[in-house]
Amino acid sequence: MHRRSTRLVGAVVAALLVTGGLVRPGLAQQENPHRVVAIGDIHGAYRPLVEILGKAGLLDDQGRWAGGDATLVQTGDFTDRGAAIRPVIDLLMTLERQAEAAGGRVVILLGNHETMNLTRLLQDVSPEAIASFADERSEQRRSDAYKRFDRLIRSRRRDLGRDPPGVLTEEAWMKAHPPGFIEYLDAFGPKGVYGRWLREKQVIVNVDGTVLMHAGVNPQLTTSTLGGINARVRDEIARFDAHSQRLVDRGVVLPFFTFYEVLEAARADLDDWVKRQQTSSPLLSPGAEGQYANMLVDLLEIGKWSIVHADGPMWFRGFASWSAAEGAPLVARLQERYKAKRFVVGHTVSGQHEILPRFDNRVFLIDTGMLSEVYRGGRPSALEITGDRVEAIYLDRRVSIVDGPGLRVADEALAAGR
Repeated sequence: MHRRSTRLVGAVVAALLVTGGLVRPGLAQQENPHRVVAIGDIHGAYRPLVEILGKAGLLDDQGRWAGGDATLVQTGDFTDRGAAIRPVIDLLMTLERQAEAAGGRVVILLGNHETMNLTRLLQDVSPEAIASFADERSEQRRSDAYKRFDRLIRSRRRDLGRDPPGVLTEEAWMKAHPPGFIEYLDAFGPKGVYGRWLREKQVIVNVDGTVLMHAGVNPQLTTSTLGGINARVRDEIARFDAHSQRLVDRGVVLPFFTFYEVLEAARADLDDWVKRQQTSSPLLSPGAEGQYANMLVDLLEIGKWSIVHADGPMWFRGFASWSAAEGAPLVARLQERYKAKRFVVGHTVSGQHEILPRFDNRVFLIDTGMLSEVYRGGRPSALEITGDRVEAIYLDRRVSIVDGPGLRVADEALAAGR
């Protein structure tokens, strides 16, 4: 009886340990810790992405999810610069579905280049990527689009009493809008297959105590929660969409106008509104027209929005640029605020093209320049976090960065086996 009672008590204690009844949540899970793999900036480097996913055990030889219940986090900037944007996005979208079906998870975050595409800022889109969206109807679409553009220019010239911004000859317009351009903007627009998908994505996420994002958080400017950061970015993208659509509805821009074309048209309309206010007697109604003017002002102040501002979560480089002495207390403050064990970010390529741990392994910089055609010496990589263990994965080796509690490499050391 005594032995049986002892076994029964032991079983009850074990059950309580698993359910968290006698210990803090997560302690019992260390026996079988969850595997998290983070991959940084891709920039259309499809083949290197496939290779590093395979090396990390997340992709099989048929290109399907092989990670089981692991979590893959891609920290943004999979668009722009490289040619293979479409296959990269298609693969990420497919892996999302396959991982969920297998009990795993794929988390795709927005980087500054995704928000650039969502706001039609296309300066870093490669000609090859644009061309990959062309089809047999592209020439007809271009012809129709130019006719619409020509009609708009003539209409705006009458409204403004002068040439509107952006006047182009047909030859110049065609050169600026090659085959695939219209289709590219449609695909990333609010109703496009990629645009709808991207507008659902977050900017920052906490996975098992690791906070992952594209760029960083400036603790001196940002007091928001993680949810607040995500909500603000989502709101700003929605505002840009709404403002742009309002300009389309008023006949000020066309749906395929780019970021700068939209802003130039808005500036011209605001200047015209101010001029009419000054010459009208009595002044124009402050109602709908006043609201329209406020919208124009808001749009023209987009440089203050978090998706554009240099210190916003899409662009901030403090995690990479802070000195060890400067950054240590700031990172500690952010850890306390967000209950984070560590931060994992991309955005800034390390000079050695290796995953770089900083601030006593509380920050990991994981952009290693995967698109080697642009970043000479760049390579694909992944950061693997399993409980207290942290490893860097490259195509030719694995490098242990953190072996477990208290077993850590020196602060600021490269994860290169040195």
